[in-house]
Amino acid sequence: MLQLFRILQMLQGNTAIGTAVRVALWTVVVLGAVWIIVMIVIRSQESSSTARFRRQRAQDYWHLAQQFAAKEQYTEAAHALYAGLLHTLAQQRYVVVHDSKTIGEYVRETRKRAPTHIISRFTEFTRSYETVVYRLGVCDAARYAQLLDLATHISRDSIDRTNTKSAA
Repeated sequence: MLQLFRILQMLQGNTAIGTAVRVALWTVVVLGAVWIIVMIVIRSQESSSTARFRRQRAQDYWHLAQQFAAKEQYTEAAHALYAGLLHTLAQQRYVVVHDSKTIGEYVRETRKRAPTHIISRFTEFTRSYETVVYRLGVCDAARYAQLLDLATHISRDSIDRTNTKSAA
């Protein structure tokens, strides 16, 4: 550090070199600022495209659940509904979807990030879904209707929250 200070003092005496050093330093500062701005713009574009992807993916799973239910394939419909619900919750940043996560991990995430009414409904949804997956192994029309009702309320509450935030 002391050597840098000595070099700068020496350069002050030589106006041509001192000017060149000042120009170089200002160039570095300006380039650094431009780089930061570019990175901010890129990240905002990535996050908006990521949000569009999440919305599309959630819609695809909800649509797939409807298709399975229409064919009375309620177990498959329940799985698609669960995936759609997770992606809907991810849009609100209540969870981060990952293939290796368990139902319990998603419940813990929602407890940290989501409003109380969503937490209670999601917990109820996961209990019923776990019964389908781990205890019964199949889903019937009545259980699917219950899951769909809970998921629809959670999704609607999520969408209402988004609309309220964007209107404010």
